[in-house]
Amino acid sequence: MTPNSVTPFSQNFRAQSALNAAPSGPAENRRLRIHRAEPTPTTTSPEAETVPPVAPPYAQLSAANKQLTKVSMSRGKPAMGIMAGVAAGALAAFAWYLLTLATGYEIRIVSWLIGVAVGLGMRKFGCPTTHKYGSIAVLITALAIIGGQYFVIQRFVDGSLDGLAENAYVEHTAFARKALNASSDQEISNLFAHHYGKNEFFVTKEEIQDFRATLPELQDFLNGKPSKAEFIKTVRSRADTLSYRWSVFQRSRSLGFLMWLVFGILAAYRVATG
Repeated sequence: MTPNSVTPFSQNFRAQSALNAAPSGPAENRRLRIHRAEPTPTTTSPEAETVPPVAPPYAQLSAANKQLTKVSMSRGKPAMGIMAGVAAGALAAFAWYLLTLATGYEIRIVSWLIGVAVGLGMRKFGCPTTHKYGSIAVLITALAIIGGQYFVIQRFVDGSLDGLAENAYVEHTAFARKALNASSDQEISNLFAHHYGKNEFFVTKEEIQDFRATLPELQDFLNGKPSKAEFIKTVRSRADTLSYRWSVFQRSRSLGFLMWLVFGILAAYRVATG
């Protein structure tokens, strides 16, 4: 190989070296450039800007309940249901009254049955099962139970007054016989003190004389003037007062009665509202 001979490999090497040695322009032209895309403008329609507010879940549930209530009330007959509940409560209370008269005992579990009867009557003929409807059932049941209790107590009061008048007649008859059999002032003084609750040593002569003046009246009583029926009627009318009846009714409201009253009310509400 001669010195002047050049191979293709050497020619390529020289050309590459000359290319690397040549200046390539300013330094800033060799920096990395990043082209950022321009943001595209978005167009919004007026309908998209005015979005209606969404109600919270509890508000949606309340609105749904109101709608269901309107539908239920429109499909049912509330007036008919209330009338049926009143009729059922009255009949159940009257049955309780008759049962008490027949047995002589106040069977308070009937209070729960009154609530069930009222609820069934309202639900059968009224259809709507709402909370307002249940509240009306509660009111009807409470009135029916308390009313039934009142008439039952009044019946017992009538019986007690009859017994009281009968005992008064027996005691007055025995007193009249003892008074007519008393002859001396000492016997009259003892009888007077025992009958009127007074010490016999403090019975005066004037009181003994006044007592002797009533002997003809006591004799007429033993002869049937007034009659037994008239005497009992008079005594009963004096003892039978509104305050006496009300006091007896108040004493009848025991814890057991209140418990069964609550049971009846809950039963009426549960059955009426479904």
